Amino acid sequence: MHHAGHVPAAVDPVRLFADLVLAVVGIGIAAWLIPRQRRRVRQFGGRPIAQAVVVAAVVALVIALQPDLVSVEVSLVLVILAVVVAFRPEDVVRLTGGPRIEWQALAEGTTLRQLVAVRVDRRAAQHYPDVRAHLARLGALESPTTARYIELVRTTLFADPEGPGMSERLATLAVEEAKLRSSLGPRPAFEGGLIGVEEEPIRPSLRELPTPEDEVGDDPPGHPRI
Repeated sequence: MHHAGHVPAAVDPVRLFADLVLAVVGIGIAAWLIPRQRRRVRQFGGRPIAQAVVVAAVVALVIALQPDLVSVEVSLVLVILAVVVAFRPEDVVRLTGGPRIEWQALAEGTTLRQLVAVRVDRRAAQHYPDVRAHLARLGALESPTTARYIELVRTTLFADPEGPGMSERLATLAVEEAKLRSSLGPRPAFEGGLIGVEEEPIRPSLRELPTPEDEVGDDPPGHPRI
């Protein structure tokens, strides 16, 4: 007995064209977003795993745009997750192990130099709470790639820039800083203004007596200094 062959369903040219357009749009989005978001991740010191997560998020976003690949419910979930991941690189970096140690050391060293620069007395700056906190964090970041940079930051931070041998040390510091920056790639995201600068130093000794400058403004209103 002869059986009639299966007749394939007719291809909808409009649907085919729409799918083709969406595929091209998805590829365009991926080509535009992936290098930009990878750069953003590197600006926050992201490790390779953080870059991989962002790339995966962009790919998921492209897949979600293709109606024949996943259901509407899955597509919605993918879009939400992909947008959150792809556009919050700092959170991706934090959740994938934090910034690279080179990025952290450079961030602490840069912040320390800025904090000391806004104080009138470079030597007295070492007693301020914010400076001491950043020094402690910098000390915990020593590694084969950061040890020389950290040493140079410590030996130049509170010293007179015009002092003996300082020009050579500062030049070496600039070289070490350039090496760290080169290993990181794009300009780090931490560069910018300072927030929360402490205005009162911690006394280095409880036996230290206040100076005349410290006493200015201690008199209550209406009682002029004699």
